[in-house]
This record gives sequence, structure tokens and C-alpha cells, in this order.
Amino acid sequence: MNPYDTNPTPPDYLRERDIFTRIWLEPRLMFRYIDAHQHEVSLWMLLVLNGMVRAFDRAQQQNAGDKMSLMALVLLCIIGGSLGGWLSVYIYAWLISKTGKWLGGTAEPRALLRVFAYAGIPSALTLLLLIVQIGLYGERLFQEDNAVLSNGFGVGALGSFTFMVQFALQLWTASLFVIATAELQRFSTGKAILNLVLPALILIAVVLLIVLSAKLL
Repeated sequence: MNPYDTNPTPPDYLRERDIFTRIWLEPRLMFRYIDAHQHEVSLWMLLVLNGMVRAFDRAQQQNAGDKMSLMALVLLCIIGGSLGGWLSVYIYAWLISKTGKWLGGTAEPRALLRVFAYAGIPSALTLLLLIVQIGLYGERLFQEDNAVLSNGFGVGALGSFTFMVQFALQLWTASLFVIATAELQRFSTGKAILNLVLPALILIAVVLLIVLSAKLL
């Protein structure tokens, strides 16, 4: 049964702080409210913050601290994440909308963009943990040869705590993306997950076709 059919009608009005607090335990109702009222009060702020989160994640994965100073890296992630954050989520929302139609979905890109922005609330909070991690580990956090990520959760109880909470927040963000997609597309959970991974599967298929074609020529 589609969970959309069993959820209560969204309230007529919610304060912004109500959405920020209730989305943790009542995500379907909050996403329904955001969609029904085309709510965008914190849209751009959340897109910018989550753009920064992704920029810092890429910096860690690419060991950017081996190539530049910590100050330059932080500034680049803040500026680049701020400018590119909204664009990457909009493109993703557009892809989810288009591929979702193959599965019977009806959500438009702008509607998905709204709920995806608010689904990123837990992820945006990881920036606070990142500040603590930079204070603890400095540039080692972004370097390949370091004792932070290669040796478990690093040294010290505080460092371990920040990494565990960071992981939990990112996991909850992923869950909210699934719930948001299911809510707007009127999908089951399994179908929503398929919708979310379809763009990646298509990209992989295209790359494989290009590689195979190049080998045959």
C-alpha cells in the first residue's frame, strides 16, 4: 500500500523552526507540507550549506590537503560549495523527475528540489562537526598519509564521537531523500530507492558503452 494514502493532511501553517524540528520524526508530514505550500523559506540556505558539505567531502576523498594549505582548502570549499551546491541538487532533482516518470511518478523538478533541500538538514549539521574535526586534526584531515581516518576513528574520545555522529547524520539524510522521493512521486520505499539510483545506473551504462565502443574500434 502507498504510504501517501495513509498520512494525515498537512497543517495549514508551520513556522520554519517547526519544520526543522519535526522533520526528524515526522518527515512524511513535513515533506507533504513543503510540497502543498511550495515552501521555500530556507531553500537556498540549505542548498548552499549542503553544497559546502559535499565540497569538504570531495576534498577529503581527493586528499586535497596534500596539494594546498588548510586555509586555501577551506576557502575553496566554502566558495565552490556555495556556488555549485544548488546547481548539483537541481540537476539531480531534474534527473529524478525525468527518470521517475518512467516508473509512473509525477513530481516536477522544482518540487523535488524543495524537499531535497529540507531533507539535507541533518547533513548540513555535519558542518558543525567538521569545525571540531578541523580544530582537532588540522590539515591532516584532508591528507592521504594521516593518522585520522586510516586508524579507525582517530585519536581521542571527542574525535571518535564526531565521526560517529557525522556518519549517523549522513545516514539519516539518505533516509530522508528516500522518504521525500516516495512522498512526492507517490512511490513505495523500494521504488523510491530505484528512482534515486536510476541516474547513476544510466551514467554507468553510458560510460560502459563508450568504453566498449572505443575498444571495438
